[in-house]
Amino acid sequence: MMYGMDSVHHKRNGAIDATQLIGSVGKGGKNHKPDVERVQAMLLMHGYNPGNTEGFCTDDTINAIVKFQARFMASPDGRVDPTGRTWKRLCIQPLAHGSPQEALANKWSGNPAKWSQEQKLEGLNPCFREKVKYYSIG
Repeated sequence: MMYGMDSVHHKRNGAIDATQLIGSVGKGGKNHKPDVERVQAMLLMHGYNPGNTEGFCTDDTINAIVKFQARFMASPDGRVDPTGRTWKRLCIQPLAHGSPQEALANKWSGNPAKWSQEQKLEGLNPCFREKVKYYSIG
């Protein structure tokens, strides 16, 4: 399934502006082709496959957005808004291979079912950590 798009162009002095979105992309978004292309390229840079990268917002693109959002949102919505958290996170440069930041990020990668209880607790919001600790250990 493809979601709506139109031909709005993002140009500044004749060049495409890669730092801004005009409208939202993804589930329920405006899905302007240049915005969709931009989000798809950024998802790829972060290691998420949006499927077809020709500016059409497909179910694969929405699934990639949801997977990306799952890293930092409790309830991913599958949409990238121009001033929203997902867009801001996409604009952050992906970690360089072998960097100390990548090592820290890898600490949280893989199957969460295999994480230690301490690792799981550490990843929780501090205001919930003690309550979960109490009920899971106590």
